Amino acid sequence: RGQDLAEYIIPAEMREMHRAGIKRFLSTGIPKVLNQRMELSAMRRDGARFPVEVTFSAVKLGSGYIFSAFLRDISARKEAEVRLRRSAEELARKNTELDAALEKAQVATKLKSEFLANMSHEIRTPMNGVIGMTGLLLDTRLSEEQRECAETIRSSGEALLTVINDILDFSKIEAGKLHLEPVEMDLRQAVSEVAELLA
Repeated sequence: RGQDLAEYIIPAEMREMHRAGIKRFLSTGIPKVLNQRMELSAMRRDGARFPVEVTFSAVKLGSGYIFSAFLRDISARKEAEVRLRRSAEELARKNTELDAALEKAQVATKLKSEFLANMSHEIRTPMNGVIGMTGLLLDTRLSEEQRECAETIRSSGEALLTVINDILDFSKIEAGKLHLEPVEMDLRQAVSEVAELLA
């Protein structure tokens, strides 16, 4: 009370500006920063700086004015804002990293699907030749043992062809282009063929 506000709480480099503002108000009567809430840097008794929310006001008293300032220490709020900003920056950085990782994973998945599709087609062509030739072989005169071996070759080839088709189906699933078709099957025959293959 009764002290020069500039000397009391205002940092040295801002004192002249503060005094000039008061001088301007006294000569013109036009308030520029009075009765407005502002955020400034204030100074403690030991010279340490801290952020404040301040409102300056002037009360006319006779031919002069009494100036007062209401200050609120907002150090905690400013620290929270800094932490929040850092958290937001960290989150943005992690989101960028996740986007990059997702893009790499999508590219890798696409390449894998293309590789599987190409390999499946490459294997299926000679596999059809093996199965076709085995069918022609079965149309010739064969001994019982030869016929049994040829039948095993054909059923093994068809089983391998099914696996290849399944690989193609996985590629279609990843591409979102798989269409399911119901087909009839003979369970007894399927079990019998599995047993023969394992034998």
